[in-house]
Amino acid sequence: MGYIVSILFIASNATIVGCLYPLGCNIFAGVAPSLKDLRSSAFGKIMTDISYARWMVASLLITEFDAQPGGIKPREKDLNTWGYSVDQQWDAIWLLFVYGIVFRAVAMAVLLLTNQGNQWAKPTKQKKKQVRNNI
Repeated sequence: MGYIVSILFIASNATIVGCLYPLGCNIFAGVAPSLKDLRSSAFGKIMTDISYARWMVASLLITEFDAQPGGIKPREKDLNTWGYSVDQQWDAIWLLFVYGIVFRAVAMAVLLLTNQGNQWAKPTKQKKKQVRNNI
């Protein structure tokens, strides 16, 4: 997402948007308020589903609880209380991978569509001639 922000916004605005996007995703990560509370509305369901931080937290919690003595079984009730499920671990890992690929593909498309790749290219002879004729 950082690539997309840096392409679409001027430098002063890109810094602000680059800070606000992860902040928004972290708000919908399901830590506080809990995922169960966030998913009580339609808007909350949509936002938690598209938040990469929510899937990172799900994978982190499940992995960490599974590594504790006794495994994940004694803590499965806590996960369900917060709105997470043990079945979500591999979904979370795959979704994070897919988000990474999709964001990079979108960044590449935006880069090509906005012609940003040519801003550092050396001007051709024809381009130099056009610039001289316009002066």
